[in-house]
Amino acid sequence: MKIELQADCLAGVWAYSTWARSLLAAGDVKEAVELARLVGDAPGSPKNDRNAHGTSAERETWFNRGYDTGKASNCIVP
Repeated sequence: MKIELQADCLAGVWAYSTWARSLLAAGDVKEAVELARLVGDAPGSPKNDRNAHGTSAERETWFNRGYDTGKASNCIVP
């Protein structure tokens, strides 16, 4: 699960850098956050399952962390 959340965060960093270069259309980041919300694990799924991806809230949080900071160094999942 940590790898998936880190990937979400790094996607946010990418979105930040792309937005900063005016390469994203209005609404693209909002759409990415909504998609992260849709692909989260179902409530009650075991977090230690090797197929776990994180809850919708976790995935949204980590994407936003990357996007808000723009720094890959902030994508270390404990």
